[in-house]
Amino acid sequence: MNHVSFCAPPGAGRIGPALGIAAELARRGHRVSFAATRKAAPAVAAAGAILIEYDTSLDEDDTGIPRFSALLREARLVLPALTQRYAASVPDLVVYDATMAWWGRLLAARWGVPAVPVWPGFVPREHPATRTGPLARKRGIAKLAADLRLTPEDVLLGTGSPAHLVLLPRAFQDDNDAFDQSYQFVGPIPPPSSRTPPNGRVPALGVPSTGLPLVMAAPELQRRCADAFAGRNSHAVAPIGNRMSQEALQRAVAFVSDGDLDQTLSALRAGVPLVVVPRSAEQQHVATRVVDLGLGARLDPREASGDRLRDAVLGVCADEDIAISLRSMRHRIERSGGVTAAVTVLEGVLAAQSANRGRPANWLGSAGRPG
Repeated sequence: MNHVSFCAPPGAGRIGPALGIAAELARRGHRVSFAATRKAAPAVAAAGAILIEYDTSLDEDDTGIPRFSALLREARLVLPALTQRYAASVPDLVVYDATMAWWGRLLAARWGVPAVPVWPGFVPREHPATRTGPLARKRGIAKLAADLRLTPEDVLLGTGSPAHLVLLPRAFQDDNDAFDQSYQFVGPIPPPSSRTPPNGRVPALGVPSTGLPLVMAAPELQRRCADAFAGRNSHAVAPIGNRMSQEALQRAVAFVSDGDLDQTLSALRAGVPLVVVPRSAEQQHVATRVVDLGLGARLDPREASGDRLRDAVLGVCADEDIAISLRSMRHRIERSGGVTAAVTVLEGVLAAQSANRGRPANWLGSAGRPG
């Protein structure tokens, strides 16, 4: 029985996909541990994993990615604590969130075991901390990496990893031809709790029972969207929470979104056209991909009046080219494999690790990489 350790950043909303993978590994008989904060304990237990608790210096309620200096401080806090707590049972494989829990790569190097980064969104080609920024910051990550014969690129970009798990369909990643086959685009993986209920019932989400065509709206855009269709007897607007059920989405004719990546992928899994009103840089990135791939329309937040929103929704619903692109993307997401593909990749890394027993402990780092 292999021991697989997941390294997750603080915040309940960030660990869902990792829990889905962990639950499937546990179902297949692997021993699974989960390095996370105490707030994750119920979800980790429900996935069949063992919580390895750590204290965090980050705000668990902040859904954004912290400044790099904060992540560096977090790594210095977490590393010695987890090194001690894993001393009695070192894992055979470390799986870590590449954007915030890259300290998992450092733990794996310390133990001489493989590490697989999980990219919850777009994979960057470079990291700002490896090319710009204050010298002290660059020295900070360089020192942590060099102590374990790694480079900053190894730690922050996963260079030299045996595999990468990317939670996008390959087609949604920009410049996707530049990524070799070590990057496995397995598509979105919902947390175990959001999978289809055994009884097949649609969860109650306040969906109007008017019989009108249904538009789903992200929380920030619900009022604008409701006003856009008020009194027109043509569309009903359904408010949603941060997590949408696929069953509810399949009843929608369009989804008005601010560009949240998880919500966007949920809509694409259901084949629903998008109207994206982005605000942040990441949401702008999502909106660009939606338009470039012909999956919907984009509106500037300053111009997203009721009339413009209504016209955009009606436009994406009537566009046959968008309908064709959506069917293609839905097929690509299904073919990506999701949790089954992710676990197959990890079991392949475990098998390769068994064959590599006896190699030097640093064989996964740049300084000791074979070949």
